[in-house]
Amino acid sequence: MKKLFNKDFVLLWLGMAVSQLGVGAGNIGLMWWIQSSTGSALLLGSMAMVRTIVSVVLSPFSGVVADRFSKKAIIVLGDVFRGLFYGTLGWLVYTNQLTPAILLTVVGCNAICTTFFNPAVTATVPLLVTKADLPRANSLQQITSNLVTIVGYASGGVLVALLGVPMLLAINAAAFLLSALSEMFISVPQTAARVGAKTSHFWQDLKEGFYYARQNRVLIEIMKVAAVLNFVWAPSFILLPKFVQEYLGASSELYGYLLAAFTVGTLCASLLIAFTKVVERNLWLIIHSITPQALAFIIATLLPTSWHAARIPLFLFMGFLNGVANIYFGVVVQRTTAPEQLGRVAGLINTMTGALQPLSQGLTGYLGDLFSIPVIYIVANSLEALCGIRFSLIPNLRSYLASQDESAMQAQAALSGAND
Repeated sequence: MKKLFNKDFVLLWLGMAVSQLGVGAGNIGLMWWIQSSTGSALLLGSMAMVRTIVSVVLSPFSGVVADRFSKKAIIVLGDVFRGLFYGTLGWLVYTNQLTPAILLTVVGCNAICTTFFNPAVTATVPLLVTKADLPRANSLQQITSNLVTIVGYASGGVLVALLGVPMLLAINAAAFLLSALSEMFISVPQTAARVGAKTSHFWQDLKEGFYYARQNRVLIEIMKVAAVLNFVWAPSFILLPKFVQEYLGASSELYGYLLAAFTVGTLCASLLIAFTKVVERNLWLIIHSITPQALAFIIATLLPTSWHAARIPLFLFMGFLNGVANIYFGVVVQRTTAPEQLGRVAGLINTMTGALQPLSQGLTGYLGDLFSIPVIYIVANSLEALCGIRFSLIPNLRSYLASQDESAMQAQAALSGAND
């Protein structure tokens, strides 16, 4: 029986924690550099759009790669290259050579690494811990990620003024390289798909992921709602730097505090799932988690511009509900999918749920330069509230979240039989 805190899981856990250490501050620095240097909502939206296009296009293939090849190599190389890319961005900002075209190119290269990295990690965790420990394992990873991200977000706005954007990006680069060093010592068991990779076909593996999703009716419905939800959600955080600076008249410190509050909320959700059975026994927390988030964002938008402190608990509330839904849904997918299929299923989910995001992100950047940010926020979050209502009405959603959905079981059995 594998213990939760075995050597391999701890090394992966610590490696990811270190890589997240610089991400919060680094992202704030990069976003704030765009806002202060260009003031262009179009560039903010374009950067998000590039990341999402790469993810949507490559995720099905990255999932198959994660199932067929060495997950450890993918994880280590992903962190190494991301460290190099962030270091490059820091150097270009320091030497005043960073242009929008170069920024989008480097961001795209970094997104490629992330797209291959994430399914490999998703498929690795169930190989290192038991199914019973999956909620705790995922929550513990999320807890650590949240803690270091909170520090990064909370301090990032201040550090922009004290150290400058190049130093924050350099810290981010060093964190990724240290993460790769930790991950080099992980031992990842091979799966059936990995052992038989030479005798199977890449495209056949890709088709199996589509077959699994098609057989799982509840998962398909969730992905449909998620695709629309990601479309309407995009403006909320893409335009946040512009909203804080131009509409609220505040500095980068408030931007960092709002992001930190959202992450603290996610941390609270992670702790709740890791150390209690509250969410498992009260699935309504997940089923009805989307609409209240949207309403909270509308309230935060309509508050008087000087009420900065009042917005922080609203972002904390949104982060909590977002964390409850995302963490537990990830656990359900890991529980109901065969280990040798998990990479491609995770990649397919990422593609299907993010398919409309590039359009939304590009449109967000365009509209953000034409219309009032509060108007965009109210319209977008009203649509999100409707998505939340639709999500709560999905048939058999409760049984699926309880890992008892019959279609999920049938899909896993069908795929297992196809591999025999």
